[in-house]
Amino acid sequence: MKIFLAVFAVLLANSRVLAAREFDAGEFIFSYTATNGEAKITSCSRKENDAEKQKTTYTIKIPSEIDEAKVTEIGDRVFADFTGLKNIKIPSTIGVIGEGAFSNCTLLATLKIPASVTNLGENAFARCRMIKTLEIPKSITSIPKGCFTDCRSLSSVNFPEGLGEIGEKAFFDCSDLTRLTIPASVTNIGEMAFFDCTKLTVASFLGPKPTVGEKVFDDVHVAFEFRASPNEWKDEAIPGTWQGHEIKDLTIETYRKLIFLPFIVGGIGTIIIMLVAIMLRDRSKDEDEDE
Repeated sequence: MKIFLAVFAVLLANSRVLAAREFDAGEFIFSYTATNGEAKITSCSRKENDAEKQKTTYTIKIPSEIDEAKVTEIGDRVFADFTGLKNIKIPSTIGVIGEGAFSNCTLLATLKIPASVTNLGENAFARCRMIKTLEIPKSITSIPKGCFTDCRSLSSVNFPEGLGEIGEKAFFDCSDLTRLTIPASVTNIGEMAFFDCTKLTVASFLGPKPTVGEKVFDDVHVAFEFRASPNEWKDEAIPGTWQGHEIKDLTIETYRKLIFLPFIVGGIGTIIIMLVAIMLRDRSKDEDEDE
């Protein structure tokens, strides 16, 4: 028994595990756990004195360090349903953002995911309906299920080269999204990933055909652009389509043609107009001479 207690004490000392504690950050109190010099935020609560009760919106700045422990993780649903949250400042120490961490923050308008983040949880930013632009950092290789579902004001997303997977319903019902550029590194797009993105008009794929789930682009009026081997994308049942939508064969050679086409057409058009004008003029002269 004594040996067991001694071993346990050594392990406890080496791991330096801290029990759940609280950190007072002024307007907010963070609960956290810490192990081996790294802290995980497990919950957050807002103080409500008379002055703070008058505030309908607020900003939260997540600390980068608590009690000499580096804050590396935001736990599941820590800020879920913070409907007055307008701005969030995430430090560059964060590597993990948990499931539903910011879900239903309906007024959250600005979001900058730091390059330190490597792991996003499912539904992490679901129903953040005021975010308009999104930059996915290169450190993220997979966007999980429902991560940005129902972000209805989101009109622009920048995916990095190196992203491998866009998960099921990742951008479901992002109804203001107008254009997508899918990097060549993407090999899998999950079921209904862009379902009901009703303003989406163009999806441009920079690489080979990925594996796609069902109804990825359903309820969407979109045309596809492919910059490599467009023929491999076409559905045999309905020529010139993929996923039930029009294909624009934009290979590199086609892009070159598109660049010069207006000049070519413009030049030919000018010549034709001149020729027609000359013919009409000559005909008019002939008629005058006959008279």
